Amino acid sequence: MKQILLFSLILLFSCSKDEKVVVPASSTIVVSEPIKYLALGDSYTAGTSVKPEERWAEQLAVKLKQESFNIKSTEVLAQSGMVTGDLINLINTKKLKADYDLVSLLIGVNNQFRGQTPDVFERDFKELISLATNLAKGKTSRVFVLSLPDWGQTPYALFTDKAKITSEINQLNAIAKLICDDKKIVFIDITSLSRLAANDKTLVSSDDLHYSGKMYLQWAEKALPDIKKLLKN
Repeated sequence: MKQILLFSLILLFSCSKDEKVVVPASSTIVVSEPIKYLALGDSYTAGTSVKPEERWAEQLAVKLKQESFNIKSTEVLAQSGMVTGDLINLINTKKLKADYDLVSLLIGVNNQFRGQTPDVFERDFKELISLATNLAKGKTSRVFVLSLPDWGQTPYALFTDKAKITSEINQLNAIAKLICDDKKIVFIDITSLSRLAANDKTLVSSDDLHYSGKMYLQWAEKALPDIKKLLKN
């Protein structure tokens, strides 16, 4: 035993001071912390008329996993037809635990569709940002917002006042962005992508109002760079 120890010491000290021990790259394993993701919204987050795996939030989670982020779970709290006030009530009813590592918010199209005033949207949106922040363990740095899609560019809006819809969607988006900027919350513009549906019917689902998995993939890809930065902070 003493001989083995002596040999080891001789071997150790026989190395030149300039020599470095090289650790193979394969021996280094980086494991990120588990991430619980909650997506809040209406039909565009619920994925009306598409398969669950085609929803934008689900596709974003897949993209994040491919980037080595440890997405533990993806939960979607969203229903078709909801306005901002409906989502507030749903969140309060569910009494969710405030233990999410990432929370997204996409809501407001139905406010415009039903003719609710921008003042109502602004009031409710501020409350939703507060609720989302609370669910994200009180961290605004772990909340992000997607802008409202312009449904006026879908086949469903063929016989509507498209210019009016676009103008009102723009107004609500401007309000949402101001609130996000004030709270230092990431705001991702997918509205311009939604307008591509006017000339590409493969981006629209079978109901002519909601979007296809192909469109939702574009939303996920647009959000990915910002969310990667957000999760690294």
